[in-house]
Amino acid sequence: AKEALGRMGEGNWESKINQYLLGQHSTPSAASNLSPAELLMGHILRITLDRLHPNYTPKAPLNSSSKLRDFLPGDLVYARNYSGRPLWLPGSIEQKTGPR
Repeated sequence: AKEALGRMGEGNWESKINQYLLGQHSTPSAASNLSPAELLMGHILRITLDRLHPNYTPKAPLNSSSKLRDFLPGDLVYARNYSGRPLWLPGSIEQKTGPR
């Protein structure tokens, strides 16, 4: 970690540390082929590299037989509540913000 931060040079340290940590948390481990963020949160972090081809959407989630669903504004949905009970919270789609 010290070497990587040393190579970053002068500048805003808060920004540089944030960039370093994002890289560390989104890089898959050689042993498990999962990143620390995936192990902790259960999904892949979106990084700058993911924005290079924003219109690319996989046909189905990796390692899954389920289909991707298209939602429209006004559709009623349930969202997973990771901070406590109840496990699922009702809601509705407000607007589409990306290609997925």
